[in-house]
Amino acid sequence: MTAEVAILNKVGVALAADSIVTIKSADGKKTYNTANKLFTLSKYEPVGILLYGATELNTIPWEILIKEYRRYLGSRHFPKLENYVNSFLKFLREKSRIGKEEKDYNVKFLSGAFAQLIRHRFVKSCDNSELDCNDLKDKNVSTLLDEVLNKLNEQFDKSGQAKSLKRTSKKAFRKAYQKTISQTILEVFRGFGLSAGQKRKIYNCVFRGLFSNHEGPLSSGIAVAGYGRDEYFPKLIRIETDGFVGNSLKITLKKDAGIHNIGNRATIVPLAQRDIVDLLMQGVHQEYQEWLDATISELINGIPVIVEDHFSGSKEDFENLRKGLRKVLSELEKKMPERRYDYSRRIIQAVTFLEKDELATLAHSLVSITATVKKISLEMETVGEPIDVAVISKNDGFIWIKRKHYFDPNLNQFFFSNYLRP
Repeated sequence: MTAEVAILNKVGVALAADSIVTIKSADGKKTYNTANKLFTLSKYEPVGILLYGATELNTIPWEILIKEYRRYLGSRHFPKLENYVNSFLKFLREKSRIGKEEKDYNVKFLSGAFAQLIRHRFVKSCDNSELDCNDLKDKNVSTLLDEVLNKLNEQFDKSGQAKSLKRTSKKAFRKAYQKTISQTILEVFRGFGLSAGQKRKIYNCVFRGLFSNHEGPLSSGIAVAGYGRDEYFPKLIRIETDGFVGNSLKITLKKDAGIHNIGNRATIVPLAQRDIVDLLMQGVHQEYQEWLDATISELINGIPVIVEDHFSGSKEDFENLRKGLRKVLSELEKKMPERRYDYSRRIIQAVTFLEKDELATLAHSLVSITATVKKISLEMETVGEPIDVAVISKNDGFIWIKRKHYFDPNLNQFFFSNYLRP
């Protein structure tokens, strides 16, 4: 995980990112505090890019791809920020030199990840039901597998099909990767004794997951922020991707953030690990809020049962009581988010008037607080210093406020002289 934040108002956008990257292997997990997650997308224009999630696209480090795009873009510019995003995605599709070997590997990896998800949920269901998950000839065990697959299929359908894959022929994709996906499933479910029908059901579920908007375990997030030539106020556009699925780049667009002269004049956008920022913004931790919502719902729905057990009355009376309490719960569920918004709105109003240096200080502080909370907790430190900070404004462009280097800048002046070389 990582912690990043973008803060926008009329004078500019401040971007801050920590440096922790978590490496996973069969031997366990390890973290390093050397990752670069904040870059300029153009050497000449006020556009930056934040990365979160996986640090690679189809085994190619994002840092290499971003810097190759920067060289490809040169001094060209676009009127809208969306044009930079579309240009970058087109570059990834057509100019990035991600070959068939990397694309085939990604399909195998994603298929394995979805198969592992099915296996994990199935084994957990069997454990909860005290059944032997390896005995798939048992009708009860087989039924549990069907239930797991049905729930996952519902999740995939709810997330929707990835629009970026709509032009991909599913028939051609099946023909090209059916063997790869089937072998991957057999590797994940080795020793389970799947029947032909069960293999087919798992295959169809994995296939549906590949073409859905459901994020894989190595999904990458991209946040492009700044200005087009024709824009006075900054914008931020977020995208998440699982890489290439076949020959198509799987892209999911997230909600954009933008500043307007009338209306939205400031905003704070936490990326990736956002629980601490949400706590500061809303006055309550998300996990506690979820528990509180569930407890209140359980309490109000349980009142009629207690009343019915201890007091006499007609069925109509008790039904009217249930209806009245459901109405109270519905109103409460509407008011609680509104009240949390009132709390965060006061902070946003203050952000409206911050100058560029103050935006940078706030962005740094929000990431730093998240890192501090992780440091003093018993969890793995998935957020940590050093923190890179930049401010982008219409006229000053991309300005580094804090930046780590793996080299001593004083000993490498040629690096900076080469940076803006045509």
